[in-house]
Amino acid sequence: MDQHSGIMTSASASDYIRRLQHYSRHDKNGNIYRPLANFLDTKTKKMRIDESVDEPSERCVWYMMVQSNIATDMVPILSLSDLKSIESSSNFSACSGRLIFLRGFPSAKWLAILGHLYQVTPDVWRRHLDFLSQIGEGFFQVTSLPSWRSHVFHLRICSLGGWRNHWQFIKHSIEHLHRMAARDMESYRASLGRADDWKQGDSVVRRYMIHDKTYFSIEQHVTVYMYHDRDTEPWTIIVLSDCGDDLDTKHHGPWVRFQDSKLFPTPRSDGDELLNTASWKQDFGNPNDHGLIEAKLSQSLSEIHVGYGKKLDPEGMAHNPFYAIYEIFLQCASAECQILDMVTTMIEEHEIGQSSPKKDAADYEASHTQLLHFQGFLEHRVESLRDILDIIRTHGKKPWAYPNERVAETVGKATDKLIEDFEYLLRRVHNLLRRIERTISISMSLINMEQAKRSIDQNMTLFRFTVVASIYIPLSFTTSFFGMNFLEFGQGPLSIWVFFVASVPIFILSIFGLFIKRAWIEQLPARLGNKVTSWALRD
Repeated sequence: MDQHSGIMTSASASDYIRRLQHYSRHDKNGNIYRPLANFLDTKTKKMRIDESVDEPSERCVWYMMVQSNIATDMVPILSLSDLKSIESSSNFSACSGRLIFLRGFPSAKWLAILGHLYQVTPDVWRRHLDFLSQIGEGFFQVTSLPSWRSHVFHLRICSLGGWRNHWQFIKHSIEHLHRMAARDMESYRASLGRADDWKQGDSVVRRYMIHDKTYFSIEQHVTVYMYHDRDTEPWTIIVLSDCGDDLDTKHHGPWVRFQDSKLFPTPRSDGDELLNTASWKQDFGNPNDHGLIEAKLSQSLSEIHVGYGKKLDPEGMAHNPFYAIYEIFLQCASAECQILDMVTTMIEEHEIGQSSPKKDAADYEASHTQLLHFQGFLEHRVESLRDILDIIRTHGKKPWAYPNERVAETVGKATDKLIEDFEYLLRRVHNLLRRIERTISISMSLINMEQAKRSIDQNMTLFRFTVVASIYIPLSFTTSFFGMNFLEFGQGPLSIWVFFVASVPIFILSIFGLFIKRAWIEQLPARLGNKVTSWALRD
């Protein structure tokens, strides 16, 4: 649907939902919007969807009014009246743009209200909530084309976690842990697709992978809607992040199956702010004042709204909305670097060199399995990094109008820094993939050598057994032969020629069965069956 299609001209949030329902049910192209329409309708039918009704957001909706002359704070929107009071204030007249964060599982009511107020195409909500259409809808998701990224784009951000107690994995192989993670994640996605017990602010996980008996990772999405009409002010950016409440507070996923699960913190920048204690107290204050409670499965990305934009140039944010989300890309780059550090360490453990300890075939096969796992993981990261680079080059290099050269230089350097960082990360992933391919090739050769060595040892054992048998089998035959009850041996009435008459035909049949073609034997029942059928027809 187009940004200004008929479905977008709703007079209220409730009309926004009704028009979406009508479009999904009566338009031939509307089937893909049916899960979203049902979600909005089901979650809001017990409440009035009206601009005069308040709904507490529990610090899940944050708002920043961007002005060119001053740096403003990100403030929580606890109700719809808070949003209306901000945009009806005298300061809003000088506003150049608005930046809105929606943390965790989104509220259906807030989606309808924001969609109505800012004329957001439902395609934005549909693509972010793509997990709703996984339950028996019978169609594929529409791939995000480059032209569609002019207003909306996705970021796939990984968080690294781990366990301290390795003893709990003693009974499990790494292949079993991989299968267990995939199976548990299927159940989690099914629960997420139904969205029955999910509340606003619950964290959502798209992928979960166990890498070894120490580390695991989760992948979450950040969807950014950015609309800027050069003739209309202010611009609007809505950020929908999967990161909300701590992952160990609600909807326990497979990442808490084992004891002492913990997510590692991701640095948001180069750490220069640690040297400025006064700035830290002013910008961040007490973490509990922002609802940030220390927990084992808390995420750095869920805290990105705290002190957001303090290091960005206010004039640059006002004149370039893409620059206003610069810190989100920095967080994504830091998380990606942390993940690649872990993968690098894991690959070094499985690489084969002169200093590597001697391993047997089972160890090489285990390493081969792990390397294939990391190869698939990194190929997925390549796709994500390429998409991000395309987004930065498309939006960061646009000819935005700046008030002076200083602002243009500041924003240009920030864009160049992002491109440099993500190009470095992409090169690093490609280097890791080459190392994996080389190590896999060597490990396969060593596995084949170990198997060949094992075959040689088995053949040598069989040879020794054959030598021993060649000595004792004739002796056994001799003793058996002279122990028979024949007339010539004075033991019985039969002649010894009876033995040869009976043995020679059996020997000939054995030789014939040894050299007969296996295919002919397999076809023999069919041939006999055909002959029996032909005889029956004759009769």
